[in-house]
Amino acid sequence: MKKNYYLWVILFIFLSTYNFYDSTELKLNFFSIKYIEIKGTKNSSQKDIEKKLNNIKGKNLFFLNRKNFQNLLDDIDFVETFEIKKIYPNKVRVEVIELEPIGVYINDQGKRYLLLKNNRLIKNYDNSFTNLPEVNGEGAIEKFSNFYKKIENSKFNLNLVKKYNYYATRRWDILLNDNKLIKLPPENYNESLEKFAEIYEKSEFNKFKIFDFRIKNELIMR
Repeated sequence: MKKNYYLWVILFIFLSTYNFYDSTELKLNFFSIKYIEIKGTKNSSQKDIEKKLNNIKGKNLFFLNRKNFQNLLDDIDFVETFEIKKIYPNKVRVEVIELEPIGVYINDQGKRYLLLKNNRLIKNYDNSFTNLPEVNGEGAIEKFSNFYKKIENSKFNLNLVKKYNYYATRRWDILLNDNKLIKLPPENYNESLEKFAEIYEKSEFNKFKIFDFRIKNELIMR
């Protein structure tokens, strides 16, 4: 709070030192944005963001607000939100907060899309996401976000997953990297995943490839 107070005092003294009519251009130039620092980009395109934000350069830093950035960054892949910090007299720092890629969605035509945590799909992406699990099935994309959030909060290890398959019966199968298959019920599948997490690494269960939880209060292994 003290820093902000002193900053306003300095600005007031500076602006009041000059005659308004004689020094308007000087004041505007003094706070004109010349530098934009972008931080936090991992998967989003730094070049695309820089190109968009070039529209901000030359604007008055003193009157800049979040709305000036919102429309420019809304359509940038991976960007969920951002924070801005004014650095007087002529610099802005933009901290980008990205959405996490959680899978590769494959539609009925076999087209592949990178799936982000909020169900956003990216059509064109590079090959650095080859280790992500596949997501398949009609209606899967509408259901996956809620499904993922629930299993993310369980003891189940998401790094084990090779593929998620969704069925018209409103339930999921999970295929693991070691080709073990988990058949989940339509409801209360968190309990099934918790149970699987408890037994997965126990030696007596290594021989089983299918873990079927579809019948309530039962586990069928084969």
